Amino acid sequence: MALTEMVMAEIIRNLKEQEGLGAEVYGKN
Repeated sequence: MALTEMVMAEIIRNLKEQEGLGAEVYGKN
């Protein structure tokens, strides 16, 4: 498995866990 795929999977997992809060934070930055 490529490193980028692992990173993407982890990011997606984090976004799903913190739906609203994550979107708000990333939107501001």
